[in-house]
Amino acid sequence: MKSYSLKTKITLWVSVLVIIISFLSALSVLYFSNNITQGVIKRNLISAVESNINEIEIFDNKKTLHLDDEFDIFVKSNNKYIVIDDDFIKEVNNVNISLYDDNDVVYGENLVSAQEHPYSDSGIKEFVVDDKQYFVYDKPINTEGAENLWLRGTIQKDIGFSQTISALQSFVLFVPLIVLIAVLGAILLSSRSLNPIEKISESAQEIRHGNDLSKRIEQSGNTREITILTDSFNGMLERLETSFERERRFNSDVSHELRTPLSVILTAGELASQEDDLQQYKESMEIILRQGNKMSKMINSMLEYSRLDTQNLCFEGIDFSSLVSALAKDIELTDTKSIKLLCDIQDDVFVFADRELISRLVSNLITNAFKYTKQNGSISVSLKNNNGICELSVKDDGIGISKKDIEKIFNMFYRSDTSRNEPGFGLGLSFVKKIAAIHGGTIEVISTEGVGSEFIYKQKIFKNKLF
Repeated sequence: MKSYSLKTKITLWVSVLVIIISFLSALSVLYFSNNITQGVIKRNLISAVESNINEIEIFDNKKTLHLDDEFDIFVKSNNKYIVIDDDFIKEVNNVNISLYDDNDVVYGENLVSAQEHPYSDSGIKEFVVDDKQYFVYDKPINTEGAENLWLRGTIQKDIGFSQTISALQSFVLFVPLIVLIAVLGAILLSSRSLNPIEKISESAQEIRHGNDLSKRIEQSGNTREITILTDSFNGMLERLETSFERERRFNSDVSHELRTPLSVILTAGELASQEDDLQQYKESMEIILRQGNKMSKMINSMLEYSRLDTQNLCFEGIDFSSLVSALAKDIELTDTKSIKLLCDIQDDVFVFADRELISRLVSNLITNAFKYTKQNGSISVSLKNNNGICELSVKDDGIGISKKDIEKIFNMFYRSDTSRNEPGFGLGLSFVKKIAAIHGGTIEVISTEGVGSEFIYKQKIFKNKLF
């Protein structure tokens, strides 16, 4: 089956639609115009008859008869004289006016015989004479001596239809022009609307085949919809670029982190295979086991990190005040450096969160503070509701972070020079940032090298406390 372009489909659709509308319009013109024309004809018929009634006078004898001017005429009928003023109009707007005395025509044409179709003062009637349809309107002359005198107006019914057909023919003459204008308009409109989309498609193909995700589609700026589409494509490309860059960096970091323990294991294994001394062999096995455990923990941490996006989360209203207070006390019990922990936790601060993940975020922040705080130092943990925003602050007086490292500390496996002597893989703060993003929160850091650091987590307050 042949596939047509969107431009062709739009043009064909508009053309067919205009033709259908024109056809329906023609039928409407035919129907309404005929009804209107018939109405006009009937009004003209009544008006013509009514306007002629006052143009007739009746006289009993010839002596009393007088004519207003030389153009007036008179006729004798049934022993009375009928004067017809010169303003009497026998035919106007295709309406024929005839004067009847009994059933005989006194003046005018006998188009519809009164003998076959008697008078009736009951409005407009329809009669068929010689296969022709007529509208007929009768009106008696109600003056003294005018008994049995009637005015009869007649007009052919198909006069109105002929006028309707004439109007329809005039309308039909413009239909091809209307269709042509519509088709040209559809072609122009579809071209102007779809050309930017074709350019976007071409740009996307170039980016696809060039494998350069740093390129962006240029803004055409002609319509709001195209601008939104372009922004969406560019946003998608930016996310893809960020995702691929993150994956590349992740692979590089993982390779780098695993290279050292793997090299140690290979070296220890090689020495053990050549060693005859049982004690040296045992030491080599211990090194291999220690490095293997380190690699296992690192791999498990990486798996946990990668599963954050896919694991089933259970969000609920959580008493964050109680959670932070309990975690701070539990971590304090593991302290071996005589660090003083100060807690300033506001009551009844609730958040909507996954309990396991938000607990890990808090634990990582407080554990980091204990890890990098000096002997006999102090740590302050505060929690407050700041105008509907939950603010958790963990502040220490430890080693601090240098300006060059502060923007990188949330990257996976990143460890500053001052923290390399501490145990860990550099994943703790990566977990914190990702968990914060999952909860729609933010994490900030304020630090001065050699003075200390403060980590601030912010999230919207969960207002409903009734779970």
